[in-house]
Amino acid sequence: MEIERRISLDVPADRAWQVVGDRFHDVGAWASMIDTSEAVEGTVGPTGQAHRTCVTPQGTIQEKLVDFDPERRTLAYEVLSGLPGFVRRGGNTWWVSADGPARSEVRFRMAFELSPIAGLLMGWMMKRQMSRMADHVADDLKRFVETGAVSARKAARARRIALASA
Repeated sequence: MEIERRISLDVPADRAWQVVGDRFHDVGAWASMIDTSEAVEGTVGPTGQAHRTCVTPQGTIQEKLVDFDPERRTLAYEVLSGLPGFVRRGGNTWWVSADGPARSEVRFRMAFELSPIAGLLMGWMMKRQMSRMADHVADDLKRFVETGAVSARKAARARRIALASA
């Protein structure tokens, strides 16, 4: 199963790459479906550490960079742990390209491999859920990169977390 999105941004490609690539480990700062994220110490890679841990409402996910090319502004990562049992593999590839001096395009492709039975029984539901999540990621990223502020969805999630821990 693959889900792809393209986002047009009113910022230069280097600025978009700073968020997507250079700050790979900080996805929790802007993505509404991720409560927190951090680099995993001891896994040195092109951005400092090659692994990150993301805490989501569904649990903790560990991801590993498998490709990182700042000159082409591309990266890819795979999920090491934390996926539901019926998902065999998962990952994401990101591309950032210039669309003029002050505009850019970000494209990402999420790919998941479901177990055969789960794919047959739940594939349509998973695709719908993952499509909605991709739309949220695109909206969250656009807002954050263009304004420096988080989306309303991310702000609301942060408030819920703060209230729950108070």
